[in-house]
Amino acid sequence: MGGRVVMVTLTAGGRRIRSWQEARRLMSGFVRLLRRRGLLGLLGGSYVGVIEAHRDGCYHVHFACARGRFSQGELVLLRQVWTGYLLSEGYELSPGTCWHRVHVAVRSSRYTARYLAKYLTKAMECEGGVWGVSRYIGSRDLGCRSVVLDVESFLGLVSEAVSVEAYYLPDYELLVGWCRFRAGPASQPNFA
Repeated sequence: MGGRVVMVTLTAGGRRIRSWQEARRLMSGFVRLLRRRGLLGLLGGSYVGVIEAHRDGCYHVHFACARGRFSQGELVLLRQVWTGYLLSEGYELSPGTCWHRVHVAVRSSRYTARYLAKYLTKAMECEGGVWGVSRYIGSRDLGCRSVVLDVESFLGLVSEAVSVEAYYLPDYELLVGWCRFRAGPASQPNFA
């Protein structure tokens, strides 16, 4: 993944994640949701996700992402999607909060590898009996990338799209979204 890695930590407030299996289901479901909505690029071209167990019996998810720093808009979007997903799964918010926690930090790849390996082996020791389930979730190179376009190029791109979905972030006066195109290499837009 290179010399620097972005680590994303996803935590549930309120009703916390109480089992490894539950954390694994949420981690996989979150990645599927990002893929379905065309937002998998938020995690970068390559990522690996691992579950961390705490002494209090609760769990949260770490993703190591091969990407540059998150913009404020991307971080807000990631927080919105994570919170919306957990709310749809019945995880209420902690009192007095309006988001489930998303923490982002830039780390060295060496630190990140040691940190994630520690939780891979801990899960193998403490879960006893959860066999045949991967201890991590990893990316496939999907060629996702973020692009910035001038208005004329954007309007041309939108006219070729099958569907468009976007979030308006009023605090940042930012519109973040994606376009879906027909499948097949002939229909792929040119971002040059």
